[in-house]
Amino acid sequence: MKVPGFFGWMFAAYRTTTQEVMDKAGLDHAMLIEFAKLSMRILIVIGGPLVFVLGPLHLFCGGGAAGEDKLSWMSMGNVEQGSWLCWVHAFVVWYVVIATHKLIFRSMRREFIPRRFKFLKDMPEPRATSVMVEDVPDRLCKEQVLRNYFDENVFGRKVVKHLYFVKQTADLHKMQHNLNKAKDMGVRARLAGTTDPEKLQRMEKLEREVEKEVDRLRKEINDSDELNSRNAFITFKTRRDTVIALKLFSPADEEEIVVTIPPDPSDIIWADMLVDPNLQTFKELVGYGLTAALMIFFMPIVLTIARIASLDNIKDTVPFADDLVHSYPKLATLYNGLVGSLSLSFMMSMLPTFLVLIFSACFVLREGAKLQQLVQVSYFYFLVLYVLLVTAIGSDLLGTGLQIVERPLKVFALLADKMPTRTHFYLSYITVQWGTHAMNLTRYMNLLKFAAFGLVYDKKAAKDLAEPEDQDYYGVGSRSARFALLLVICLVFCTLTPLMTVVGFVNFFLSRLFYSYLFVYSESVKADLGGVFWFESLKHVQMGLFIYIVLMTGVLFERAASPYPAFIAVSCLLYSVSELRYFLREFRWELLELHEVKSDASKVLPGVCYKQPELISQLDPEEPQRQASPPSPPPSQPPSAPDIGTMLQQAACGCVPPVQRTPAFQALQTRLGLGAASPTATAATAAVPRAPANTPRETVL
Repeated sequence: MKVPGFFGWMFAAYRTTTQEVMDKAGLDHAMLIEFAKLSMRILIVIGGPLVFVLGPLHLFCGGGAAGEDKLSWMSMGNVEQGSWLCWVHAFVVWYVVIATHKLIFRSMRREFIPRRFKFLKDMPEPRATSVMVEDVPDRLCKEQVLRNYFDENVFGRKVVKHLYFVKQTADLHKMQHNLNKAKDMGVRARLAGTTDPEKLQRMEKLEREVEKEVDRLRKEINDSDELNSRNAFITFKTRRDTVIALKLFSPADEEEIVVTIPPDPSDIIWADMLVDPNLQTFKELVGYGLTAALMIFFMPIVLTIARIASLDNIKDTVPFADDLVHSYPKLATLYNGLVGSLSLSFMMSMLPTFLVLIFSACFVLREGAKLQQLVQVSYFYFLVLYVLLVTAIGSDLLGTGLQIVERPLKVFALLADKMPTRTHFYLSYITVQWGTHAMNLTRYMNLLKFAAFGLVYDKKAAKDLAEPEDQDYYGVGSRSARFALLLVICLVFCTLTPLMTVVGFVNFFLSRLFYSYLFVYSESVKADLGGVFWFESLKHVQMGLFIYIVLMTGVLFERAASPYPAFIAVSCLLYSVSELRYFLREFRWELLELHEVKSDASKVLPGVCYKQPELISQLDPEEPQRQASPPSPPPSQPPSAPDIGTMLQQAACGCVPPVQRTPAFQALQTRLGLGAASPTATAATAAVPRAPANTPRETVL
């Protein structure tokens, strides 16, 4: 979708509502925009009194402890030891925590739950009437037995419409691979200009024989229960029966089987449904070990960045640093404000790629969008550790952890000792994120890929190959983790330096503007989990309040003339824990209530079912519509793009259809000394049907 005018995108994005984002990009992305709006509301509510009341109190009544550091004049760094303002801070802690919790609960009730229920009500069939059954016991691992179990034992009537076990299909995959090779031989022979009728007939005969064997093996697997796994998909006749099954066999009920909402059919990772449990246990142990190794590996890098971020830390070892500090103070200030923040942001941007590699190789996902959920949780904890707590923990991560285990109260002094001195760094870090969001708006990586593919392909094909953006860093899981961290940073330091609420508000305003435009007008549609990332982000923010309370308690213990302000602040921890428990326990958003269930889904997707694609026969009379479109790849995974070797091979044999032969492609052939392709090869190539592209909405590059 194109937006007219140079600044037209800005006005279009600002006018975009959360509902419009939901309609275009799905609920997960809509709630990411809503999270930015919630963050703006929180920072306005707590930032108003802090900036206009607490800040002036620091400035005029603090005692001038900050000296010549003008940026700290309105912060707690300007408050003298034993000042009466410590009593004010004790009650400000309560205000910040209560306001944050209340605004989170308000958004959960008003903004999320109605949209979540709408998402569930509008879910199309067959997903709306289907469930995923896991851990099926051996006695039920037969299609008719499991069907009777639900029809007779559970419901007492016929409720099951379709039942598909996930089956072991390794032999069928091998046979289909042989069939593809036989087809490729015929295509290559025609591309090479072969006119020998006997050779072509032999190839066609071989292809028919292999295809017949594939059909035989497919029918054998479909008719047999011996290759059934312990996972199955059941499609019920009505939505009401689906909701009843989900409530009866939810994971929390500890029944002999587990029933959950199924993934989008196009997002299922079928191979993960067939993993051996014993092997999976070993792989998960390896995955946890690799994650721990990643944590240890990144720690010295982050500590080095934290050290070189300030010229004062390196002036004793770097000769020119001391001269720079004294001779060019403004340049030194610029260095201290940008270098550390930029370096840390760059290193943290690499973490999601490593996490994706570990999770994809070592954990059972079963759906592509599940990977983003795992990335969100783990990436957030990594960010909190490396961005927020690294200055307090220091280089000895294990030693610090053991000290806290032996003396839990040491955590207050640990945070209060180092973190208040780093407020300037976090102001710079938040400000640097403004530029990061602006770079994301340009979609420069997609532009570079488009330019590279444009050397060989036409514009439409090059644009298709340049989509989607890298889901490691730009996925909704990674973005949600970064959004939550930035709000937590603003909350943790909001009373130490009230200016943090101002730079945080600007950050989330830009995020709301930039990403509204990206989600609605530029990026392709991804698989949708229906608000899971939103719920996890709110949980992370409330956990971040614990850090805020502990930090302020430690600061008040050190700064106040008596321990009572610290006692007032730490008592807020009990309230925050109870509010988090209430949040996790009381909000029921996963499933529809029975009185809200529609009789039928509002939309039916033709040609879609929960049967393994390789087991769907084109000759099956019971499923004529399911062959209308081939199974699409998971939306959360980027489409495969040819590498440079493939491009050169295509250039060498002239295997690029004429519609894709750009002048750059013809120039590439000339430079390779290959000349133009033969007319026979060109005609044969043009006759080869092209695979349908995963075409997103038009991207404004």
